[in-house]
Amino acid sequence: MKKYLILSAAVLAFAACQNNDDAVIESNDLVPLQVSVANLDVTQNVETRAANSAWETGDEIGLFAVQMGTNTALAAQCNPNNVKYQFNDGANYETSGTTYRTFAANSTPVYLPANGDAIDVFAYYPWVTGKTVAAHTHSISVATQTTQSAIDWMYTGKTDKMAHSGTGASKLITKNNVYSDGVQTACELLFTHALTKVQFNIVHGTGMEATDITGNTVSLSIAGMNTTATLDLFTGAVSGLGDVAAISPVQMGTAAPGFDKSFEAIILPYTTVAAHEVTITIGSATYKFNIASGTAFAAANKYIYNVTVNAASLTVTAAITPWGTTTATAVTAQ
Repeated sequence: MKKYLILSAAVLAFAACQNNDDAVIESNDLVPLQVSVANLDVTQNVETRAANSAWETGDEIGLFAVQMGTNTALAAQCNPNNVKYQFNDGANYETSGTTYRTFAANSTPVYLPANGDAIDVFAYYPWVTGKTVAAHTHSISVATQTTQSAIDWMYTGKTDKMAHSGTGASKLITKNNVYSDGVQTACELLFTHALTKVQFNIVHGTGMEATDITGNTVSLSIAGMNTTATLDLFTGAVSGLGDVAAISPVQMGTAAPGFDKSFEAIILPYTTVAAHEVTITIGSATYKFNIASGTAFAAANKYIYNVTVNAASLTVTAAITPWGTTTATAVTAQ
């Protein structure tokens, strides 16, 4: 699903006041770009993260600032390259009855251009070091599923975040050379999952008791999956799939309603998939089924496999849903 961020330009330092009581700032001053998220956007019943439904203290996103309508970095003094902003749940403020929580720059923030030019902002999660506007691809791996927040890659894309009639974030200067808030000082970032989630819900069936699953060690393995690729942090495009290995989904903290245990994995998106064998081990017993050949795993979608474990067989139904919603199209496999 998606996360929403509000970016707003704010003046953090002011020069001496004039007789008109306006706070006057020299035109060559730089205004920091502040990043905030409204509580409303993260407390709705949506699945914004792989493992939970809200930003967590310490979550880090990366921001790139470019000249509006281009992929050209702002001047170096604006600090446009891969700036780390970190979420702090305690940094709250309220305006117009809405509470906002703040992402603060880890060190030097992005600055809006001194001449008031509008900008575009790319953002992604989780932050990694060493990226620039010119070099914004990253090698990723889903081989290790233990910490899913570390592989739940999300991006905004430049066109996703524009608010206010398609204009970018800019610094407004009044005729008195006073910076002021206005419609150009805020834009909205909409995060989208770049990868795919697969969820397995397991329930006891004929000849089985619930305790045969809940009281036993259960593990899953998906054979023959690509585990490495290159991710474009600007567009979310995944390319160069490589390194074939088994992927082991992790057990979810709470099973899906009506099931005994649930497991999930974040995998690379595939246009066309060969058959992949899924092995379920319950105690000392092993069960297997195949993800059908030709199945496509699309980015930002969740593929749900509901598995009924009978004493002598498995019954499997599959549903495809956008990540975090409930619309499903079902198919059946035996």
